[in-house]
Amino acid sequence: MHEQEIIKINAEEALKGKPTPHYLIGEVEISKDLHTLRGAVLFPSTDETISSRGHVNVAHEAFAIWNAAHILSDLLGVKDTRATRIVDSRFTREIKPDEVVDLEVQIPRDVRKMGVSRGMIRATFSQGGLPASEFNVEYVAKIKP
Repeated sequence: MHEQEIIKINAEEALKGKPTPHYLIGEVEISKDLHTLRGAVLFPSTDETISSRGHVNVAHEAFAIWNAAHILSDLLGVKDTRATRIVDSRFTREIKPDEVVDLEVQIPRDVRKMGVSRGMIRATFSQGGLPASEFNVEYVAKIKP
């Protein structure tokens, strides 16, 4: 994203009052059309569900994706965003705790009809420019009045 085409938001501030856990950290960049979020996530070893495994689980990644979805939902004027189906997922690298991981979340399709938004969320986790995992998830949300 070019500098003039992005919105910067503090993830911790934007997630206040949102369901936990929160793994998205620092400043995130959001495209001008509000359909792409780029930021960093940290899966801390102080989280017992991570330290007991020694690596990040798919469930932790799903929470991080939904951290981003909550921020984008607020900006897009929808609420109660729910996953309806995991279309596919790919895992190419294990993510270790306490390492900063890049996350890009896109909403390539958003259809609004009769007070409901339906679409697809595409998420990619990467480290050092190498993909670690990818997800495509269908969602449904209510359009805010």
